[in-house]
Amino acid sequence: MIPGNLGANWLVGQENIKVGLVGYSPVFATSKVTDDGIIVNLLDFKSRIPLAYDDLETRKYLISFLNKHFKFREDNFTFIDGGNTLKTALSSPILSINAAAICDNSQDLINSKGKAITKEIYVLSETYSQLFQKVFNEQIMVAERLEMDNLQSLKDWLSNRVISIKPNNSITEMLGNIYKGKQVTISGKDRRITESFYALLFFKSFANAVGCEVPTTEELLRQIIALQLKLNNTNFSINSNLSIQASAISYADDAINKIKEKETDVYTVLY
Repeated sequence: MIPGNLGANWLVGQENIKVGLVGYSPVFATSKVTDDGIIVNLLDFKSRIPLAYDDLETRKYLISFLNKHFKFREDNFTFIDGGNTLKTALSSPILSINAAAICDNSQDLINSKGKAITKEIYVLSETYSQLFQKVFNEQIMVAERLEMDNLQSLKDWLSNRVISIKPNNSITEMLGNIYKGKQVTISGKDRRITESFYALLFFKSFANAVGCEVPTTEELLRQIIALQLKLNNTNFSINSNLSIQASAISYADDAINKIKEKETDVYTVLY
């Protein structure tokens, strides 16, 4: 399974579903709708894609399998050991950068009346670069609440994208260095709008259920809702919203119970 956002962890977290998790798509690709169907062109493979599964031997097997399937060398760092599935998702900035990018380009989408525009969408303005960082920090806060450690910083993650990135650059400068000149076409029907909304909604519900307030996430949710209404005059599905919220709360309860079980086991051993 190669899902694209935090919500997929609900499936991964089920004990009877034996799958690995890649935190986001491992390829750059374009798609085109034709009379014969959808044609997908793979442009390139991304590097350092975290693959997670809670069992170490299974992770090693999955990494080896994917390297062989995509004909990568065994020592290639395209697929790396991401460890725990939830930790991998919470320490990935894909959710936060996509949401910030959509909101940063929302006025241009509104001006185009939802028609396709081509932009360097991940070269964020300073305002949305700050929001991107704050949402990522909210993810890390939740990870720490769940007693996860050795979490990668945002600068560490961005430094892995391009070798020439300097650690003393600001996040805004890093984004400019990485994504400048890389044009992306988006429209009012872009999947990033819907996916960003539902992923943020899942994360907000999950965070609240473990006792964390995430005000910046809530701000981006409000902005995406406003964009959706201006582009389509419709809101996101109420039934889908309720289902996602219920799933997030259930998954949060499961994560909290596992921590309590771990603490109980430690207490029993000490006793």
